[in-house]
Amino acid sequence: MEIKRQFRAFDLFAFMFCTTVTLGVLFLPYVSGEEIRSSWLKLLVVSIPFFLMLWLISLFTKRYPDYDFFKALKDHLWGWLYFVVIFYFIIGTILSAARVTNGLSEIVQVHLLKVTPEWMVLLPFFIIAGVGVYYGIIAITRFAVYFVVLEILVLLSVIVMAFFQDYFKWIFVAPVFSTDVVTFLKSSVSDMARYAAIVPTLAFLVYMRKGEAILAPMNLSLIMIVIIYSGLSLGVLGTFGFDHAMQLLSPITALTQSIETRTGLLERLDLLFIGFWIVSFYKLFIVHTWFMVYITKKAWPVVNQNLFIVIYLAVIYMLSLMTPEFIIDQWAFHNINLILYGFVMPTLLLIFLTLKKKRGTPKDDTNISS
Repeated sequence: MEIKRQFRAFDLFAFMFCTTVTLGVLFLPYVSGEEIRSSWLKLLVVSIPFFLMLWLISLFTKRYPDYDFFKALKDHLWGWLYFVVIFYFIIGTILSAARVTNGLSEIVQVHLLKVTPEWMVLLPFFIIAGVGVYYGIIAITRFAVYFVVLEILVLLSVIVMAFFQDYFKWIFVAPVFSTDVVTFLKSSVSDMARYAAIVPTLAFLVYMRKGEAILAPMNLSLIMIVIIYSGLSLGVLGTFGFDHAMQLLSPITALTQSIETRTGLLERLDLLFIGFWIVSFYKLFIVHTWFMVYITKKAWPVVNQNLFIVIYLAVIYMLSLMTPEFIIDQWAFHNINLILYGFVMPTLLLIFLTLKKKRGTPKDDTNISS
C-alpha cells in the first residue's frame, strides 16, 4: 500500500480534534445516569491519562522513523495476536459507531424529523458517508482542516453566551462529592470515554511529513477539547442545575435552546447547532470508517477496499437500527468499550513497541513516497 507523506502539524491538530470532540459534546454532561455534579472537574482530571498516551505516540515516532504503528505491530507481535488486535480495533469501532449513530437518529427525530422512520433518517447519511470514505484520507483531512476553525468558534461561542445569560448561576457548578465512591468512579469512566476517539490518529501518523511537529499539535488539540468539554459542562450545570440536567436527552441542545439575544437574530440557535453537529458527526463517522478500512488493508493487503467500505457501512447501519433507544445500560457498555479499544489497548501496545526498540534506527521506507 503506497502512502504519500504530505500532511503538516496543523493537519494533525485538525484531524485529532475533529475525530474526538463531536463524540463527547452532544450528551455533556450526561454520564449514563450517574453523578454529574462534578462533571466539569472530572473532565479535567480524566484527560491526564490521554496526555500520557499522546506522549507515548510521540515517543513511538522517534523510535520508528516510518511512523507506521500497525506495521510495527505486525513486525513485533505473534501473528495470531496481531490479527486479534486488528479484529478488536474493527469490532470496537463498529460497536461504538452503531451506538452513536443510533444517538444521532434520536436527536434528529426528536428535533427535526419527528415522524420519519429511523431507517429513512440514517440511509442518506450512510450513503453520503460511503462517498466520503471512498475519496480517501486526503479529502477527509482537507474537510477537517476547513471545518475545524468554524467548529471551535461555534462551540466556544455557545459557552460564552451561556455564561452571560441572566439565569446562569455559579452556585450550581461548584463540585459536590455527595455520592458513594462506586458511583463517582462509574461516572468518571463515562467522562473518560469522551476522549477515546483519538485512536484513528495512530493510522494518520504514517501520512505525516518527516520533520513536522507531532507532540505539540496533538497536545494543543487535546487541550482545546478539554476546554470545550469543561466549558460546556459548566454552561449546562450553571443554567439548568443538577436535577434538571439529569433529565435532558441532549443537554447541549437544551442549552442552545435557552440562549436568548436582544435582537432575536439567533432565536433558533438550537436548530442551527443541530445542523452544524450533524455535519460535524458526518466528519467523525467517515474518519472512523476510513480507519477500519485502513487497518483491514494493512492486515490483508489483497482485500478490495471499496468492498469493505460497503460491508462496514452495511453492518453499522443494521446494528444502528437494532440498537435500543437511549438506555443507560447500553451507554455503560459503549463507554467501557471505548476506553478499552481507544485508550487501554493502544497505550499498552505503544509501551510494548517503545520498549521493544529503545532508540530509533533507519528502516526500509521503500513503500513510502515523499
